[in-house]
Amino acid sequence: MKKPNGYWYIKENVLRTARKCKTRLEFHERYKHVYPIAKEQGWLDDCYKHMGKKETDKIRRWTKKSVLAAARKCKTRTAFCKRFGGAYNVACRKGYFEECVKHMTGLKRWNKKKALAAARKCKTREEFRRTCGGALTAAYNGGYLDECLAHMIKTRKPANYWTKKRILEAARKCKTRAVFMRKHSTAYGVANRDGYLQDCFKHMGKKKTGTTTIVWTKKKIREAAGKCKSRAEFTKRYNGAYCSALKSGYLDKCCKHMIKKGNRFKKAIYAIVFSNKSVYVGLTFDYEARLAAHIADQRNKNVKALLEKNCPYRVWKFNKWFGNQTIGKEEQRVIDAYRKRGFTILNINKAGALGGRGYTRG
Repeated sequence: MKKPNGYWYIKENVLRTARKCKTRLEFHERYKHVYPIAKEQGWLDDCYKHMGKKETDKIRRWTKKSVLAAARKCKTRTAFCKRFGGAYNVACRKGYFEECVKHMTGLKRWNKKKALAAARKCKTREEFRRTCGGALTAAYNGGYLDECLAHMIKTRKPANYWTKKRILEAARKCKTRAVFMRKHSTAYGVANRDGYLQDCFKHMGKKKTGTTTIVWTKKKIREAAGKCKSRAEFTKRYNGAYCSALKSGYLDKCCKHMIKKGNRFKKAIYAIVFSNKSVYVGLTFDYEARLAAHIADQRNKNVKALLEKNCPYRVWKFNKWFGNQTIGKEEQRVIDAYRKRGFTILNINKAGALGGRGYTRG
């Protein structure tokens, strides 16, 4: 069930979800959409309190042996991909994917006999589509779909079925607007199009106070913005407030305290300066996310070696945003400045390299 906007920005909801998991890894894999929010808000330690420190919580390095062991726990390729996405990707990249999936159930090949047998178990077209989508596709392509659907109950209404009289009758059976829209979405759409939707709601009364539209005053918008660390969080949690501030022209004032982030076309420079007088210079559109990624999964072997030795370091954020055309020159200027001061440069890639999708390079 889809959660309402801002649901995962309530700490109690995140903690309740985390309690369902026994390990950090399980929390990260089962709730991939919740983990980044918990990390951004600084709630991860609270989420992990009941889990303790375990070997299984370490970042996995998939070897062939561990990939094969993970694959044996799955009956299908889909299950393998969902449960062990990292292992699945490693197997594909290293070339032993077929070895991993040889014990798994292959794709079901539908013929007319099998499709008809599957169709007889379903009472409606919707049930057939939901439970045996492959059989339905095969029947359609093979030209025997009508034969499969012959015994099924037709739930779809004929063309022009929803007249005003029928729509009003259907609306009277519903206690709330939400129920009417969910149960009779087509009727709702026709009533809205033809201009008598309010007639359908007459017996329902006014909306509950919990569903009334909030009037976003300047004070309320400032209070909502004060609870958010970035514009992205502001628009996710309080979209109405964000839109009102944008229209009224005081969005920038509301967002003064927020951490500025770039995008695909605007990036900033940062430097990780180590105590042994070596430095790594990189580009990012999000300082916090990029630095967290450096610590969790460092691909630069020079930086990785120093981090593993627990070499002390400081991070310098330059807080100036540049376009893709000029960022390379600016980064090279920073590297040259450090080189002149006698620093060892840890960078492997050339200055200005933007990575696979042009977002971040490190």
